[in-house]
Amino acid sequence: MDDGVNVEGVLQEAKFYNISSMIDPLTILLEQSKKEISRKDFVNILVTSSTNISLRCQGLNLSGIDLSKLDLVSAEDVLPV
Repeated sequence: MDDGVNVEGVLQEAKFYNISSMIDPLTILLEQSKKEISRKDFVNILVTSSTNISLRCQGLNLSGIDLSKLDLVSAEDVLPV
């Protein structure tokens, strides 16, 4: 799989077209990619991302992260709207 490819989307396509040889490996790959990331990891993604591209967090499991006190007010000047 190339970087940036939506594994879940490819899995859905494999299921739709009934490509059974791809379903199990993609399911395993999807489960491995859904590991939770930490708040520190997420903030690192924000800080190190280029300001001239859209930030994509597709496939990241953010359910265990408390972002309630994350202040992005100053990011308005840095990040594209």
